[in-house]
Amino acid sequence: MYILLALGFTFLFNIMGILNFAHGVIYMIGAYICFYLATVAGLNQWLAMLLAVIAVGFFGIFMERFIFRPFFGNINSIIVVCIG
Repeated sequence: MYILLALGFTFLFNIMGILNFAHGVIYMIGAYICFYLATVAGLNQWLAMLLAVIAVGFFGIFMERFIFRPFFGNINSIIVVCIG
């Protein structure tokens, strides 16, 4: 788990040039989606995990387009947005 978290930080910092402090929250959203799909919706846990990965991927695209991209010029604003 620590390796996945470190890889996520490294990829984001190398590609986007920012350090996303909301990384753990995004993992938690994926875990809740997977839990909901497996228990409430009654899906197979592997299918629920696949759908959770896809949903979090779309959430990441949404965050990059509408939350991070407008603030790319100012590093202080990016840090505040990531913490917020």
